[in-house]
Amino acid sequence: MFMSREEKERCVIDLYYNQGKTTREIIKELRVSPNYVSGVLKKEEEKNNSIVTNNQQQQSSSLATKAYQLLSHGKHLYKSPSY
Repeated sequence: MFMSREEKERCVIDLYYNQGKTTREIIKELRVSPNYVSGVLKKEEEKNNSIVTNNQQQQSSSLATKAYQLLSHGKHLYKSPSY
């Protein structure tokens, strides 16, 4: 059976992350090279890292936006101590 490149990549990702197969088991099962498997896994890891980084950037910028909005409306971010 012929698998497209995209199908093969999805299969590598599924076998590794969801089924817990080792790279050796994936190589044997799919009959692909070790370089192919490591390349697919590296690409997936980079994709996941960029998603996490983007989410963190969005969260920090949204906090900065909220702080700016509070300050622009004359509100303070903290309460001053009463003496």
